[in-house]
Amino acid sequence: PQAVVITNAHLLDKQTIELLLELRRPTRRGYSLIPRCALILCAQTPLGNDTDTQWSKLLNTVSETRAAWPNDLQYNSLTVNEFGIVMLTIVEENLNAKFSPGLDPQTTIQLFGKWTQANWWLIEQLIIKLDTALGSMQQGKPRLVTQAVVEQVQKVWLERSQ
Repeated sequence: PQAVVITNAHLLDKQTIELLLELRRPTRRGYSLIPRCALILCAQTPLGNDTDTQWSKLLNTVSETRAAWPNDLQYNSLTVNEFGIVMLTIVEENLNAKFSPGLDPQTTIQLFGKWTQANWWLIEQLIIKLDTALGSMQQGKPRLVTQAVVEQVQKVWLERSQ
């Protein structure tokens, strides 16, 4: 299976969506009439009524997307509790780290939440920077998230956004 994934599809216009849909059309002689690949459109929409957004209006102007629109999948941003659980799990299991006794995990995770706004792409970038700041792993020993590590990540994080 092949798929074309378009992120920020909410920025597309009607003509571009129609051209992208051409990727799905079967055109090879002697082959069954099934789509050649999947087209995955990822869009950000404001919370609220799905039928009133610019994105939904665009999808309803093209017959093929209008037919698929009722079957959309929606992923909302993480809640505060979900973000905390995800970050704690990533730190402990994926990064093989724990918070030092002098550092409050809840306050630190809230700080991470403020930086990333629970955006999955930003969370991934933060984890990469945190992994680098923690340094290399020692056999069988968890790494420590200390105040110095958090400050190093914060410095790199702020440089990234300037």
